Amino acid sequence: MGKHIYFEGQIVGYQFEKGELSISVNGETVTFLCRKTDPSLLGIVAGQWVFIGDDNPGSAFKHNVGYARMKHFNSASFDVDGLTWDPHNDSGENLSIKIYFGEFIKSGVK
Repeated sequence: MGKHIYFEGQIVGYQFEKGELSISVNGETVTFLCRKTDPSLLGIVAGQWVFIGDDNPGSAFKHNVGYARMKHFNSASFDVDGLTWDPHNDSGENLSIKIYFGEFIKSGVK
């Protein structure tokens, strides 16, 4: 399993194990496939913005780095939309991808 990323005692992200996360692009649908981690348990909700990638090349996809809005989850994958980057299929082989998220306001409630 991967590990949560903390800052000042709060969870601000998640680092997937090497080769655990891949991207599949099918027309307008961009899906992240998780081999071990259940993305529905990361504490992210539909509509929340996340940052995918990191400054470290081993923690980011080559072409798929930037912001995305979480759209749909299940126990093995999640779909995103609202991308700030052009999506490309990527196996994520030998990469330990980081995804960052934090507190947000939804309908005026924190």
